[in-house]
Amino acid sequence: MKYTKGEQLAIIRIANARNERSRYLDLSGLNLMRIPCDISDLIYILDIDLSFNSFRNFPKEIGLLENLQYLDFSHNNLVEIYFEYGRNYCLKELKISHNLLNFVPEELDYLPHSTTIIFNENPFLENLPLELIENEDLSYIKYYQDSLRTADNKTRLFETKILLVGRGDVGKTTILKKLLDENFIVEIGKETSTHGIDITTYKENVIYPALNPHYNRLEDAENLYIRIEDDIEDEEDGVVTEAFFNVRFIPFEKYFYGVDIPLEIRISDQPNIDFDSNVYFEKEIKVNVWDFGGQEMLYATHQFFLTKRSVYIFVWDSRADNDEDNFEYWLSIINRLGGESPIIVVMNKSDIRIKSIDENFFRNKYKNIVTFINISCSNNNGFDDLRSVLNQVISEQKHIGSELPKSWNSIRENLKNCEKNYLTFAEFKEFLNITDSDEINHVSGFLRDLGDIIYFGQDYGLKDIIVLNPNWLTKAIYELIHSLEIQKSKGAFKLEQLANFLDLKHYPEEKHFQIVALMTKFEICFQILGSNNDYIIPVLLSPILPNTVKISNFEVPETLKFIVRYTFLPAGIIERIICRLNFYLEGENYWKYGAIFTTEVSRGIVQLDRFKKIITISVIGSLQAYLFSIIKNAIDIIHDNLKLIDGDFEEVYVCNCNDCALSETPTLFERKILFKYLERDKEFIECQKSIENININNILSGFKSNKSENSLLRKFIDAASKLQSRKIMLAGFNENKVNIYYQDLLNPLLKLRGNSAKEQSLLGTSSTLKGFGQIDISVEDVDGIPKTIFEGFFLSNVDTTIIKKHLDKTISNYDANGLIEKYLGIYCKSVNFNVLVEGYSLYIKSFVNTYVNDIEILGTSDISQFYVQGSEIKVFRTDCKRSNQKLHLYHLLINIYQP
Repeated sequence: MKYTKGEQLAIIRIANARNERSRYLDLSGLNLMRIPCDISDLIYILDIDLSFNSFRNFPKEIGLLENLQYLDFSHNNLVEIYFEYGRNYCLKELKISHNLLNFVPEELDYLPHSTTIIFNENPFLENLPLELIENEDLSYIKYYQDSLRTADNKTRLFETKILLVGRGDVGKTTILKKLLDENFIVEIGKETSTHGIDITTYKENVIYPALNPHYNRLEDAENLYIRIEDDIEDEEDGVVTEAFFNVRFIPFEKYFYGVDIPLEIRISDQPNIDFDSNVYFEKEIKVNVWDFGGQEMLYATHQFFLTKRSVYIFVWDSRADNDEDNFEYWLSIINRLGGESPIIVVMNKSDIRIKSIDENFFRNKYKNIVTFINISCSNNNGFDDLRSVLNQVISEQKHIGSELPKSWNSIRENLKNCEKNYLTFAEFKEFLNITDSDEINHVSGFLRDLGDIIYFGQDYGLKDIIVLNPNWLTKAIYELIHSLEIQKSKGAFKLEQLANFLDLKHYPEEKHFQIVALMTKFEICFQILGSNNDYIIPVLLSPILPNTVKISNFEVPETLKFIVRYTFLPAGIIERIICRLNFYLEGENYWKYGAIFTTEVSRGIVQLDRFKKIITISVIGSLQAYLFSIIKNAIDIIHDNLKLIDGDFEEVYVCNCNDCALSETPTLFERKILFKYLERDKEFIECQKSIENININNILSGFKSNKSENSLLRKFIDAASKLQSRKIMLAGFNENKVNIYYQDLLNPLLKLRGNSAKEQSLLGTSSTLKGFGQIDISVEDVDGIPKTIFEGFFLSNVDTTIIKKHLDKTISNYDANGLIEKYLGIYCKSVNFNVLVEGYSLYIKSFVNTYVNDIEILGTSDISQFYVQGSEIKVFRTDCKRSNQKLHLYHLLINIYQP
């Protein structure tokens, strides 16, 4: 057989990989169209790179490799994928981007659900709604495309969204009223403020070019127009001072008056005259206007409501003094969350005062600014220009006219006509008239992506509420934040207090928990861990440093210090950090602009300087890098949620030389500068204070944690806290039902780490040592390897027989694998929780220096202070040793007593 040059090189590389027993094979860029070897030569390879070749058909040899973990087939000409049904593939990542796939291959269903598939730049993605592509879910895309198979099943979405944004009291609501009714009369001093989000819908006739995807000759051929441009010159004393075009649109019937309209225009999918795209058509557009309240306390919800495929009207008032910060925040956050959505900048109240700004500066920095307009709601100045620009911008929206399954559109319309503020999942399912769970997930996901509903189906506490009216939710949040009682308590409130703050007619008590759960999801509040439904709204915290916080403790030479500098300060960022890291809070050491976080061996303080726009992280103690990585990871996630990019913030390391360690103004090194030095093989950088050469790797190494959080303790505590806060729902539950409910709460938390909980698992031996024992919950990783076990039981008093039975089961009998950590969940039903905890503690501590079968009990300690702030959960750790291996048994005592 004759081999091409590329195939000859491939044979050499395959032989080298076999001889070197390499698990990686690089066959990229060889112009291959086939695999020049037998499958036996590839069977031990785990990672194959076949990118930048000329494959049109997927090689069968590759499709038979069950052990393969990584496969890169990007930048080829693939028109098909080959995998076989029934094989146990181990593929973790498949890259098939930049190919010629016209459909989502069915064969991808044969791969494990955990396989990451990168599929961008393929023909099947063309003309898809942006929301589907960004979701990166192939099953979602496939379902959408299958729903559009026939013309009878699809419609087109002529709809857009306008968002009115800006700080409070700039007149956004009044502008909306004037847009809807040009005769609306403004009564000075009587304008209403928006408390949350108001949504208004109106219809507008818009002129579009007769091109795809907007034009459809079967629907639009009767509404065609010709675009005419008239040359107009302004003269002054006979001299032309300005020349411009006046644009007119003339209906076809008038333009061709007395003449038959050419047939080729009538039947063309993209009609034109004289090869010029001057044919247009008129279409009625549904415009949904979202009027955002300007209260800064609600800015944290923006990531859920500021969407792409929208038109933004940013309103400002020339009477404000902080124009620069105001512009910087709004234009930046729109750019990040709204993508390339067009922005119209409107200065309101121009009849009172006009203020000049550097428009060119903002145009250059924010490329999606369409124009700047000065308006007055009092005398109507500028509104004709605003309406004209709006219509022009809407006509240029590429997503308008995109195809949508008819059934999906019918659901959308029915939901919008629904007078309810929310639905339960059962009502939503009935509303959809869909029974298949995957189909429900796809449709609800699309509705969520379009902003039609607020729904977090993967969150156990929120899966039974689908919010149809965003204002219902945001108004509830507004009422709580503006409650005088909650403000006086510095943001602290109990769940049962919501009945005092909310109108029960619109917010029945059975929905209060879900409202607070949504606030928690938005990172507007957090539950005090281990408390009896006690919550904190960080934005209402005192700005004064608590007396228990000593900043000087963090100003020592060994402190690990890191700074994040922002070009614009994302609203609510410190509050979100506190909410996200509430598991690590040190007691009540948190305030409006900072908090102290702790582990068992280290402490870290995070502080916000609003004026300098910086966040400082300082960590002391042992394993500093571990706590730093936890804090830094939380900030990274918030940055990612806000779609921040490198230019929005700058990460800075503090020099660790002796001079800087004791200085209030140490030398600061930008992260990107340090890495640029390393890229150019420069290991040292000069400190401007000590003039010493500082080893860059020594600076960075202090921030790198070698410890990964293998322990699942915080996940179990989080689920225990959720269980405790829902104790009223446990009435009548037996022990088994409580364990099942606890597992339901635990599973979503475990999935974040690639683990899952299995109930009533057969492990180890039974208490009689004659067969398998049955454990309440077993936790396994994605490969089915046991990670830990959990045994849960009721306890009303210090019944040593019951305690000893479960202690033996968990420590020894049910653990055939020698697991590093195990868990006991003690569901306490005593009228006096503290007395029960004390008695339990004394009993388990009595086992110190004793043996349970072959396991030595080293001791038990109360570690509650490091993990919970409330009094309704206690955490103990029993340290054990088995064959010189140190093991841990965690006891979670959860108060579920109800009078």
